[in-house]
Amino acid sequence: EALSSLDNVKDAVIQLNELHEEYKKVGAVPREVQESLWQRFKAASDVVYRKRKDFLEHLKGDLKENLAKKEVLITELQTYSSFESDRINDWNAKTKEILNLQKTWEAIGGVPREKAKEINKAFWSAFKGFFAKKNEFFKSLESLRKVNLEKKEELILEAIALQESTDWDKTAEKLKQLQNKWKEVGPVPEKQRNAVYARFKAACDTFFDNKRSELNLAEASYTENQEKKEVV
Repeated sequence: EALSSLDNVKDAVIQLNELHEEYKKVGAVPREVQESLWQRFKAASDVVYRKRKDFLEHLKGDLKENLAKKEVLITELQTYSSFESDRINDWNAKTKEILNLQKTWEAIGGVPREKAKEINKAFWSAFKGFFAKKNEFFKSLESLRKVNLEKKEELILEAIALQESTDWDKTAEKLKQLQNKWKEVGPVPEKQRNAVYARFKAACDTFFDNKRSELNLAEASYTENQEKKEVV
């Protein structure tokens, strides 16, 4: 009878089964109280069993509700399987969204046992599928960046070949064209980005600094000639 006050239905049932075993082992009692004792024991047992039944019915309802919630998440997650982008920020944003879906999935409780394997497979297959595509994107991106690095290395060599030229106007135009090409080439591997740009900029700066110096000398010469003519 005391078991009816236990909140943990599972523990109550375990203890009740143990009490049933003990009840069987206890010897005979006076015949006139035998039935009344059994009915009292059975009535107390039935209270616990009803609590277990109610608990299981409630649990079954919760499991079905959890199943419905997880099916919604799977449908939502499967939309990511068609995601495509050539931008890192887009992939990172989608990754954040999917990880939030994962947290929601893990916060939902269990589902009916007969559905557990099927629904877990559906979710994690879609989950892993997205990250497989993401890995492929970054692999192809790295390959593309290596190609871009080679293109920029070629532009650097062209700029270096022109940096000491004194054909000011023609060379300035060529270097401006190289600078436009540089902007059109996509990103290079992160580790080399600053170094290759510094080399290209140094070659361009060398020429344009020389050009400015030459123009300054010419301007100084013009000024000096003007002063001499004014004296004459």
